[in-house]
Amino acid sequence: MFPGMLPRDSAAFSGERTGTSTFAPAVYDQTVLRAGYSRKLRKHWRLGLEFRDLDRTYDAPLSMRDREGTYFAAHTRYRIAKRVDGRTEVQLGEIDVMPDTTGVTPIDRSFDETSIEQTFSFNLRKKQEIDLVFQYRIREFTTPEAADLGRFDREDDRTRVRLDYTKRLNKKLSLLVRATVTDNDSDRIDPMVATDEVGYSETSAGVGLGYRF
Repeated sequence: MFPGMLPRDSAAFSGERTGTSTFAPAVYDQTVLRAGYSRKLRKHWRLGLEFRDLDRTYDAPLSMRDREGTYFAAHTRYRIAKRVDGRTEVQLGEIDVMPDTTGVTPIDRSFDETSIEQTFSFNLRKKQEIDLVFQYRIREFTTPEAADLGRFDREDDRTRVRLDYTKRLNKKLSLLVRATVTDNDSDRIDPMVATDEVGYSETSAGVGLGYRF
């Protein structure tokens, strides 16, 4: 994680039924079981498969957002030019979130998602590297509760572009710079939420140091 770049899960809100937004820290414990397979097909071409099982438990007052999920990804790495490599990944995920039954209308935040990510890696001279990453993700909420206007029959489309710059200062220390632009469109229908709160756009940047042990 780069300094100054917090995940969106670092804050979450409650009070959706009243139209107010009360922010609280999203503190959780997470366990991930990962299994993968990779095979070299040619000199500069490698194919990989990966399975992940996720279990996340939130501290109060957000315990109603505990979740379990599985992800399956297929990816391939290949050489484009002498100093340019490519990586393409397709990922499928299914996340089950504990239903919130504290109100009149049950809230089910479970979802399925599909994403595709394309990375171009440029190995520059003088121990410098640049990664340009394009990602497109579709998230479909799966609640069967029609009264849950915030999630019923809802689909979010997110586009993200990320630029990473790495400069190796010596054998162990590296300078890291990252810039990210994200645009998220949503067809969420909720009379309690203002139109300009549906979807979001954000730009972030960070600088850090990496150390190899």
